[in-house]
Amino acid sequence: TNVGTFTFNNGLTNNTPTLAYRLSGSPGGANDRINVSGTLAMSGVQTFNFTLADAALGAGSYALIEGANNSTQSGVSFAHNLPSNLRQTVTLSAAAPGSNPSYVHLDVSGNPGALTWTGNNGSSWDTSTINWLNSGNPDQYYNLDAVTFDDTSAAGAVTLSSTMYPGSIFVTNN
Repeated sequence: TNVGTFTFNNGLTNNTPTLAYRLSGSPGGANDRINVSGTLAMSGVQTFNFTLADAALGAGSYALIEGANNSTQSGVSFAHNLPSNLRQTVTLSAAAPGSNPSYVHLDVSGNPGALTWTGNNGSSWDTSTINWLNSGNPDQYYNLDAVTFDDTSAAGAVTLSSTMYPGSIFVTNN
């Protein structure tokens, strides 16, 4: 699917919406966005469903809704579908009511890891066992990390303890 910008020229009222966004691995890259001219009025839970085009998020601020010259909020909270147990911190933020400009951003800090499987502590691939190397240092897996399985592992078997969300998987194993 293509990335696009949706423009509202006479304000936008979001009453408990579910909004779908396609985001790239860079806040400055090709990302879906809503541009608003006028007032951004929000009430209830603002749910954002993200599709990660590059299976990763870059550090920085993704502009989701931009351009409003005023805003109102009533009982507003934010929700998203990104996995938990991330190495990165992700936060949905909005300008205070009445702000000019008014906006909603996805703020991302930190970067995913680039891990190589060791299996030194068993065969379990989970988010707590230190079975990986990150730049040569023992580490645990976090969702959206890039993972590599190669011939350096002590354990040939890998057991998934639950659903994992790697940014990428690279296998160079004989």
